[in-house]
Amino acid sequence: MHEPLDPTQSRDDTSAAGTSGVSRLRRVAYAAITIFAVSAVFWLSANIIGLDENGILNQTLQSFAGSPWALVVVAAAFSTASLIGAPQFLLIA
Repeated sequence: MHEPLDPTQSRDDTSAAGTSGVSRLRRVAYAAITIFAVSAVFWLSANIIGLDENGILNQTLQSFAGSPWALVVVAAAFSTASLIGAPQFLLIA
């Protein structure tokens, strides 16, 4: 019925299990590197264009504080920030 396994032959499922762990670690490492790289690009681009260097963003939002467009401007700023991947603590603050 079943032939006994030859100890000199390697089984495919044990070698596959070993490589799946390495493959999983490699995927996690690639994901971490990608997230770090994208974060670095956002941080560098914000520093290069001078985003909120002198409180420009704060001044712009404050200029709409008393106007009827305040809600629309804040909603647009929130939506834009969330679409480019701003962290939650930045969106809430």
